[in-house]
Amino acid sequence: FSPDACTDLITSGQLLDYKHVSVRGLMGMATFTDNTAQVQREFEGLKQLFDTLKHTHYPSDPTFSVLSMGMSDDYPLAVQAGSTMVRIGSRIFGDRVY
Repeated sequence: FSPDACTDLITSGQLLDYKHVSVRGLMGMATFTDNTAQVQREFEGLKQLFDTLKHTHYPSDPTFSVLSMGMSDDYPLAVQAGSTMVRIGSRIFGDRVY
């Protein structure tokens, strides 16, 4: 999803059709690159989108609290940008063997 598509989905009311779905936050991945400045910009952009959606659409909803970004190779940048959940399975269990 682009930031605009995400915002449009939330503002459309379409999610209200799913009675058993509760939006808890956002999840995103940065581009797979060694360019840390680019990764940092992408994480900061997602944090900004999260903050905007929280303020404008979920201001009194304590369950809209998850910003999941960052994986085994870039989680320090994600945490620095405000991630509340990281996905670091490879860091813990090692690389997958296919």
